Amino acid sequence: NFENVVVKRILFCSLLKDYDLLNLKGIVLKSQTFIPKCAFYQNSQLHFIIGPKISFVCERAFVDCNKLQRFLSFQLESVETWAFFNCKSLTEIDLSKVKILQNECFCGCGFVEVKIPLIETLDDSFADCEHLLQIVGDNLIQINYNYEYVVAPRIQSYKNKIIKFQEVYVDRFVERKRFVKRIMVKRGLTRYIKEMQQVI
Repeated sequence: NFENVVVKRILFCSLLKDYDLLNLKGIVLKSQTFIPKCAFYQNSQLHFIIGPKISFVCERAFVDCNKLQRFLSFQLESVETWAFFNCKSLTEIDLSKVKILQNECFCGCGFVEVKIPLIETLDDSFADCEHLLQIVGDNLIQINYNYEYVVAPRIQSYKNKIIKFQEVYVDRFVERKRFVKRIMVKRGLTRYIKEMQQVI
């Protein structure tokens, strides 16, 4: 029964309570629907949050969580000001159901690409994301910040082509690993063939 237990620095629980969160690597929240204000403020150990029912992240919830890489929720709809401010390692989050992105909520994050299909007005939510190469917003009708590259079919000046990237993870390069594996297999076969030729 993984309920209110910590296994290898990962907390499994239904709801956030008075836990010592500072030394945790990850948290799995079964029933939590929101992340409170400043809940993980400057937590330098946290790598991931899994909360399938989380729909709302309050302001400053994850400020300066430098190691936070993944925030996984199937219901996320609203992200408040500075919620993920300066989460430099954050690259994985599902924004497909998000309707509200407040000012600088992802300022300074590690995204390379962002998809926000339901957002109509985009402000400085992704300001100072140094690695951000593309924002795709199928429903965008107004952009109030000077982003490098935006794909917004409903705005004449932003009808750009979508750029395709390699799968982006902080600590996992899936396509690259597969490619290297194929090369190693071919090298092994080549070496084997040469050895067989010498024997013959």
